[in-house]
Order: sequence, then C-alpha cells, then structure tokens
Amino acid sequence: MKTLLSCLLLVVSLGLQAQIQVKVMDQVSNLPLANVRVSTGTNIQTSNASGTVAFAGENLRLLFALEGYERLEQTFPAGEYTVALVPSVLNLAAVTVSAFDSERPLIQQASMKIPPFKPSTKKPVSASRSALLPVTAYPFEEVRFARPLGFAM
Repeated sequence: MKTLLSCLLLVVSLGLQAQIQVKVMDQVSNLPLANVRVSTGTNIQTSNASGTVAFAGENLRLLFALEGYERLEQTFPAGEYTVALVPSVLNLAAVTVSAFDSERPLIQQASMKIPPFKPSTKKPVSASRSALLPVTAYPFEEVRFARPLGFAM
C-alpha cells in the first residue's frame, strides 16, 4: 500500500510540474510565427506551425529569434503567454551596378560586345596515323553568340 501511494504521488507531482507555454505571433499581421528559435541558454526549441513552444520550469529567461524580426529576450514565470515579434525593417540606399565602362544595363552591354556568329570558312584538316582511324579535324575558331542564352530581347 505504501508503494502504491508513493507511485501515485510521483505521477501527480510530474503532472503538476511548472511549465511555460508561449505562442509567438507577428506584431503587424497577428499571425502565428513558425520556426522561431526559442532558447533558455541551455535548451533550444523551435515553434511549431501554430507558433507555440513549451518549456518545463518557471522563471526562465527566453530569447526569441527569427530572421526578419527583431530579437526579444524576456523572463517568464510558469503559465501561458503570447509574444509578438516586431518585423525588422532594413532600408537600403540606392545601389548602382556598373561594368564595362558604361552606365547601360548589363544585358545591353553584353549583347553589344559580342560579335554575331560567323561560320568558319577554313577547310577541314585530314590526318591519319597507321595505328589510328582517319580523323577529320576543324581548325579552332572561337564561337560566340549574338546574345546571351536564356535571355529574350
């Protein structure tokens, strides 16, 4: 009887263990955020598709991190919470890419630098060796295309 009572007390104490459950949301859209890395420093978990993550314990300092959002660090006692992450905004100044001594778009520069294809006017050279089959070779001539492949003009 004493053993049964001890086992029952152990099961109840495990069920009553303090837990922190956090739902992570986007502050702007109020939609749940999946794949948020939540860390206690020793334990790292990732939020599921509904944005929730749970840790055993209480008074844990949690660090929330997701690319495209500002990091958040906060201490939580046991319970259920909702956290809203703020999207980080990165404003870039205008960027100009130039090449080939010109300010024209690269696609125009590439098409202007490559001469149109001209078939070889040289005659093939025949060679043979006694141990090898006769071979016909064409003199090397660099082949260039009138415009880059894969781009419509």
